[in-house]
Amino acid sequence: MPKKAVKKKKAPKKEKAKRTDEEINILLADQVYLDSRSRKYLVAGLFQFIHTTKLPTQYPRFTVFVEVVGTVEERDCELTIVSPAGKKLYEFKGRIRNYLTQDVFNLLLKELGVYRLNLNLAGKPVAGRSFTVVQIEQKAPTKGH
Repeated sequence: MPKKAVKKKKAPKKEKAKRTDEEINILLADQVYLDSRSRKYLVAGLFQFIHTTKLPTQYPRFTVFVEVVGTVEERDCELTIVSPAGKKLYEFKGRIRNYLTQDVFNLLLKELGVYRLNLNLAGKPVAGRSFTVVQIEQKAPTKGH
């Protein structure tokens, strides 16, 4: 009896993984540094709350760090900070590929509550982040200090 020909199964073609979405990370920090040796960003003093004893108050300085994972193209970007009442307090327009560090100086905070940081890429809203302004009681100085 003749042997039946066995059909060999073809190995499936390997397809290159296609990234269809991007991951966007936004951090608020006291400072962000780019290490000249390693070319890595160093983030110091992450926060999501701003404490104040009185309003209005001016927050002297912080840095917004944006990381876009999964893209190779440079695009227009817009970064805005909006108050709890919906008033635009800060706006930055520039270009981003993978990273953006933007220092914000003397942000005037007139109300308590949740402030919103919004990121648009190529004119489209893509990510956001919030921080909260909280009023705290001012402590009396201790004797001897």
